[in-house]
Amino acid sequence: MQYNHLKFSISKCDSLIRPEQKKQYNEVGGKLVQMLNELLFTFWNDNNEDYLLKTLITLTTLDRVSETEMLIRKQAVAPLLQNIINEPALQRNKEGLEGVYKNILSLLDTKLKLLFTVTQ
Repeated sequence: MQYNHLKFSISKCDSLIRPEQKKQYNEVGGKLVQMLNELLFTFWNDNNEDYLLKTLITLTTLDRVSETEMLIRKQAVAPLLQNIINEPALQRNKEGLEGVYKNILSLLDTKLKLLFTVTQ
């Protein structure tokens, strides 16, 4: 919350802030978001629902919803789906396309269950 207050204050006093102060502010903001993103995946991998939810709420209060969604999509969901949705996997699966569909749905009950639960 203090970072949001600082962000608001800087936006209102933009003309009074020196370039080196803006640079320092942007670096702090970048480090904060980077740490939160790392914590997000740490808590997801540790299956820690409470801290994962708190991290997502913090990212939301920092107005990082779309960026966080994109990050989860690229670093969590896409790699899992790439292992399922590809030509060799379709050819190996005895059930064909229906088997691929079942594998995708099974991700919701296994690896993506925590994200699914926390975001409801």
